Amino acid sequence: MTSILKYLILALTAPIWMPFLKALWEELEHALRDQGGLFGNEPTAEQLIEIQREMAMEEDRVVNEPLAHRRRSPGKPGG
Repeated sequence: MTSILKYLILALTAPIWMPFLKALWEELEHALRDQGGLFGNEPTAEQLIEIQREMAMEEDRVVNEPLAHRRRSPGKPGG
């Protein structure tokens, strides 16, 4: 009975955790593309040159933005 309940909860919560896993998978594939991805073969020399060219042209995916509530104006108390 408890194993059925576990699988039922897992199935019902799939819309929450599946997009997260998909995004994680895509991010790892993107990060490791010059090495062939997670389970792929290593790229040939020509493919590697093309991948490195694409990597040099794209913007950084990691962006540091301060949180809005942490921004303090000089005239307010506590800032």
